[in-house]
Amino acid sequence: MEIKIKKIDCHQVDGSASDMISTYNVMQNNREFRITCRSNIFGRSFSLDGMDGTLYTNREDNMVHVQKVALGGGCGLIIDDETIEGLSPLTIRAIILAEQNTETREITITIKRLEDGACHPVLLIDGTRKNIYCFSDIFPDIEGLR
Repeated sequence: MEIKIKKIDCHQVDGSASDMISTYNVMQNNREFRITCRSNIFGRSFSLDGMDGTLYTNREDNMVHVQKVALGGGCGLIIDDETIEGLSPLTIRAIILAEQNTETREITITIKRLEDGACHPVLLIDGTRKNIYCFSDIFPDIEGLR
């Protein structure tokens, strides 16, 4: 399995350095996704191009979901939650890693299964292989890959 993530845009919102929008192209399992990350003083949020709502990873099913929240009748909330098929939680974690290192332009994660069934991950950041002593500390769901 291989995941390629490339930052294609990054700009300030209304000229504020504390409010940034970054856009990433993700290629995974022959599918392309475009993910937008908005970072400001309140935190980060992720969205998928062409869909309303916020992306998040669900640890129970090890999947990426999009959640939409709207006002309902009687001051209630309507919450719609949908699984995003084909998008790994590793992708969201890698984008977080890219956001923490503002110089990162491209991340490639290659997961190879060894004969004994164990995963052997390789992480390239901007074309440079990174030696990570415990890859699962950064990507704890590495063993649960589909």
